[in-house]
Amino acid sequence: PQFRREKGSQLICFPNDLIKKEKDFHSFLKNRILNSFEVQRMDGKGRFIIRRLFKAYLKNPRQLHDSTINYVFRIYDHYHEYWPTANPSETGKMRAQIDNLESRADERFQISLLRGICDHVAGMTDTFALSEYERLYGGPIVST
Repeated sequence: PQFRREKGSQLICFPNDLIKKEKDFHSFLKNRILNSFEVQRMDGKGRFIIRRLFKAYLKNPRQLHDSTINYVFRIYDHYHEYWPTANPSETGKMRAQIDNLESRADERFQISLLRGICDHVAGMTDTFALSEYERLYGGPIVST
């Protein structure tokens, strides 16, 4: 027999009284925890740090980590075979090329750079992002 979606949704469900309690619980979590002053302040701080890291890497992509430099060129090499395949011995050459005027004028290279920076920042833990911010900007973030 074929499984029908309508019948499947009836197999696993909460009783009506539990559905209301679950909705009340989610409302409590949202209003008391997620929308709390402390959480909102930390969210704002996190957004600030992420924006600053992205801006720093975009303004000076030479300060990206070796693995990210290699990743940017692997993405770009997917489009153009001109660039060498990414390997550790080529990282210095790649770092020199990543910020030159020819690279900056190449739209596909810029897309590769943006993708590499996005993926690099997205993969950071909170602790790593904070330490990277301190390394780039010379000190801990000051809360206002």
